[in-house]
Amino acid sequence: MTSNLTKAKCHQEDFLLIEHSLNGDRVALENLIEKYQNYIFTLCLKMLGHYEDAEDAAQEILVKVITNLSTFKQNSSFKTWVFRIAKNHIYSMANTLQRNKMNFESYSQSIKNSPDISLDCSEARASLLLEETRCHCLMGMLMCLDETQRFSFILTEMFGLNSIQGAEIMEITPAAYRKKLSRARMKLGNFLNENCGLIDPNNSCRCYNKTKGLINLGLINPDDLVLNQRSLSYLKEITRTKVKKFSKWYDRSCYEFFAKDFLHQSPDFRNYFRSILSSSELKNIMKFN
Repeated sequence: MTSNLTKAKCHQEDFLLIEHSLNGDRVALENLIEKYQNYIFTLCLKMLGHYEDAEDAAQEILVKVITNLSTFKQNSSFKTWVFRIAKNHIYSMANTLQRNKMNFESYSQSIKNSPDISLDCSEARASLLLEETRCHCLMGMLMCLDETQRFSFILTEMFGLNSIQGAEIMEITPAAYRKKLSRARMKLGNFLNENCGLIDPNNSCRCYNKTKGLINLGLINPDDLVLNQRSLSYLKEITRTKVKKFSKWYDRSCYEFFAKDFLHQSPDFRNYFRSILSSSELKNIMKFN
């Protein structure tokens, strides 16, 4: 009951911000951008796999959201509408999606080929670097899924949307959505169960032993922990008792492995939009004061 009331209040707040924005209230529009830019940026980052690609895509999606604001109908949530715009934009980035695509077999082999080198730094510093390695590894796994499976997994396991909401965004049936989600879960579960030492102690891969190698390869910059420091909060540790067996993972514990890798801090796009909102053409379209 409380959850439904909270959602209803959130929808009402969105509708008011949209109404005020369309009536020329620039502050309301900035508030709307601030409210959703983290969600859009995180979705882009998880789908595209690179910070710079995600930043460019998020900015372009926000432009589409703002310029099409008058077409939003209140028969669905604003977030659903925004995610659908984001989905269509990301899917249109065929070259970027193809460039960043991987597969589980080659990804597993690259991990095994990476040398085990112990970190030589303080415990506090090592903790930050290990979180970056974990984030990097999770991102790599997501990039091994095809675009539709990745999108469904992100929507449900990271954003908490159900199959009806996800199907509406992806413009497929709830049954088809659940099938894509099930395949994504199975593939990720199999990969973790066969490779990750956090999931199964018998697996040799340990973040502590792989971090130095990733730094040497230039895949992690210890002076710019993109995936870790730009998160809203540090990821909590996963206890081995929660993720010991694949059956437990399938029931939910390994989903937490991904769900806690959330939510990323977006670049603040408000300054960018303040500059374009000053154009006479856009003022005329949006009727800004």
